[in-house]
Amino acid sequence: KAFGELMVQLSTQSTCVRPQKVKEVIGRLAPQFAGYRQHDCHELIRFLLDGLHEELNRIKEMPPYEQIEDGERDSDDVISKRWWRNYTQRNDSVLVDTFAGQLKSCVKCGKCGHVSTVFDPFWDLSLPIPEKYHAKRSYSYYSSSSAADECSLKECFEEFAKADDVDEYYCRKCKKHRRSTKQLSVWRFPKVLVFHLKRFSFSGYSRSKINTAVSAPSRLSLSDLRALSKERADRGTGYALYAIGNHMGTCGGGHYIAHANIGSGVMDDWRCFNDSRASGRLDPSAGQGRSAYVLFYRRCPEGKSKM
Repeated sequence: KAFGELMVQLSTQSTCVRPQKVKEVIGRLAPQFAGYRQHDCHELIRFLLDGLHEELNRIKEMPPYEQIEDGERDSDDVISKRWWRNYTQRNDSVLVDTFAGQLKSCVKCGKCGHVSTVFDPFWDLSLPIPEKYHAKRSYSYYSSSSAADECSLKECFEEFAKADDVDEYYCRKCKKHRRSTKQLSVWRFPKVLVFHLKRFSFSGYSRSKINTAVSAPSRLSLSDLRALSKERADRGTGYALYAIGNHMGTCGGGHYIAHANIGSGVMDDWRCFNDSRASGRLDPSAGQGRSAYVLFYRRCPEGKSKM
């Protein structure tokens, strides 16, 4: 109800709107978001979307649990549709229509080479920043970047899709636990692609923020998407960047602002939203660099490069 009232305010008022009531409701439901301490905006986004999905889920009576059985000779297309149907029989809302995609996860046994494949839903992708670009030297809220520690979003895609070693994976063919490799790729692209840059690292009792500048293109081409999915990227139409959640500061304290494109689709109109203030027009690259934390891309209509 509080979120619905906020949407009405946003559509009827021409001045800044503070989502104070929504924040209060979220704080009551999830005490970790109460008060005015620093919270993780990615965790807040996930909590908000999950809550809205539960309220708007068109499935009122959940079907009984069903074990998914895939045949050895089933194609990836057949298997992915089976897993997607199993998910949407229990999850069907405007949030799923907008944000849900599907990941393909392949685990290859290091001994016999047997490949086990599963298809899981995702609402956002958490992208690692390549270690060779890590920069953890920022002590101020606003810091400039240098070419030495700047990487592209496509390089983060490649790091995400890189094969990782897995210890003690049970191979169904060997009937034993084996060292294996696991690789992820996007199989089904959603209408809105949300990327979370993994800027906060944890090692033992220490925490640090990776301040590497990440250059995010205003439009993701099919070439960019192939880094996430060599098999399915050609089925897409490209994506346009329309919003960025920025974090300035350190693990101990900081500040969030948002940059969003409120243009009609014919022309870009980027604005900065900072607490209860909204600034004038910005350069589209203003929200990129060291502070970019959550990136929102929406699918372009076929034949168009902008939204």
